[in-house]
Amino acid sequence: MNIVLTEKPDIGAKIAAALGGIKLGNQLITLMDLRNKSIVDKIKRLQDGQGYLDTYYKGKYFRILWGYGHLVEYQAAKNYDSKFTKWSLENYPCIPSKFKLTPKLTNGKSDQKIIKQLNLIKKVFTDNNTEVIYNACDSDREGE
Repeated sequence: MNIVLTEKPDIGAKIAAALGGIKLGNQLITLMDLRNKSIVDKIKRLQDGQGYLDTYYKGKYFRILWGYGHLVEYQAAKNYDSKFTKWSLENYPCIPSKFKLTPKLTNGKSDQKIIKQLNLIKKVFTDNNTEVIYNACDSDREGE
């Protein structure tokens, strides 16, 4: 299995459509079909439901996955040491020996959509059937 990771769902759909097409019912959606808003809406629902798109290119199986921009963020300083719970100049800077990541919060709360996508990415990245992982995220420092 070949994995392609993109930064956003719309890029994932474009790559899947360009490689081998997206199976939607009895129809194979190509890149040109993505100009149709009705088709794009159906693909978005498919993406929201399963978190990936499958396609074939030159006889090889590809699974396209995506993030939703930033999927993780550094944990707050108070999670490293309770002395950071209350702000005091004497306690800073907070430079832990190992930074901890946590799924990105939305409005201060866990976002199940992000957690689901992170788990899916971890699952396919560690799957014994995964042969190649292609990074199709943005080429800036945040995309990689």
